[in-house]
Amino acid sequence: TIAVTFGDRSEGRPGISVGRNHTAKDYVWKTYVDVKGESNFVNISEPQVVSVVADSPVEILVTAPSIVEAGEPFSLNVKAKDRYGNIADTFAGDIEISCPDPDVVLPGYSFTAKDRGVRDLELTLHREGIQRIEVRSRDGEFRALSNPIVVKREVSGPRIYWGDIHGQTFFSDGIGHPDEYYRYGRDVEKLDFCAITDHDVYLANRTAFGFVSSNPALYGGGYFMVPRQPFWESSLSAWSILKYVTSRFNDPGHFVTLCAYEWTCGDCMTQKGMFFGHKNVYFLSDEGVFYDASKEESDTPQKLWNLLRDKEAFTIPHHTGLLLDSGTSGTDWDHHDDEMQPLVEIYSKWGSSEFYGSTKPLARRIERNRKGGFVQDALARGYRLGFTGGSDIHNARPGAQHQSMFYKRSGLT
Repeated sequence: TIAVTFGDRSEGRPGISVGRNHTAKDYVWKTYVDVKGESNFVNISEPQVVSVVADSPVEILVTAPSIVEAGEPFSLNVKAKDRYGNIADTFAGDIEISCPDPDVVLPGYSFTAKDRGVRDLELTLHREGIQRIEVRSRDGEFRALSNPIVVKREVSGPRIYWGDIHGQTFFSDGIGHPDEYYRYGRDVEKLDFCAITDHDVYLANRTAFGFVSSNPALYGGGYFMVPRQPFWESSLSAWSILKYVTSRFNDPGHFVTLCAYEWTCGDCMTQKGMFFGHKNVYFLSDEGVFYDASKEESDTPQKLWNLLRDKEAFTIPHHTGLLLDSGTSGTDWDHHDDEMQPLVEIYSKWGSSEFYGSTKPLARRIERNRKGGFVQDALARGYRLGFTGGSDIHNARPGAQHQSMFYKRSGLT
């Protein structure tokens, strides 16, 4: 018998830090073992459930719409977080609100345990211009400023919307259910749009998963283990569940979700010597079609784009300036399609993909960066590209600052 103690502190070790998002009460810990050394990992036990308790609050954050109409009520989001980025659901006490607009009736509020660390307050601004809302605790311990709010006499034409369209769940190499992911983005970070981009290599080849409900039509049940066969050969594929959940959360005009996945050309292409990088694939409808980078029919960007061309889809490459090698590869700009690849992710938790030698090199290691692979290199070729920012979040907290191996502040679009 081999006994493994996760988070053992007996020799003065720090233990294990696991994340918790606002909608999840527990962290599900699974253990897989490659019994025969053949890269075939088998689940050796029932999932262990670890209750995660948020630490004491260390900050409050305030979020508001970027553009509002004078006299139009809007929602001001106030939340408390601990040092790990968890929602501090024990936060309690009175908060005070102030702003430069003298005509505003400012609501105070008293947080209780019922709020679980997050509260939306209704506010109306009247004076035109750019304003910020200040929120502080009455005891003076916490203080925060909102994002800039443009107040207009009349709002017509485009508004500014914010979203995070790059992140993973436990359907690939992240944690958290897709349901939790979208709930956090919508209810906690107050995003306007959102997407999950789980990796194709996991969606296609994992042999066992746990997810909420075995039947998409009855989504919301307990944990269910899929039979040991590739998801893509099963009617209960991870991709079908992901599409269903994405569609269920899509609420045009309030919270828009995009059906998506990450085409991951890295390790799977080592034997072929082809490294085209990672591209997130997005669909404009709920009927997305899954194409795996490890399959011959879709193992190059040109093949992928040809398959997607009539699917109302587009691709966005990211961490483009990394080396072209196995694993997390950069982008080879010799392969580009103006129609199918109109955007590039210029910033994420990986760092800046704008130009070689920036103050935030990709992966925090300049030796892992490659001249010729950055966004400015693509623009110098004459490519016309729009820019996005994304978190590449792996803990079901889209839109949030987070602890990562690279940079805490990631991007939004």
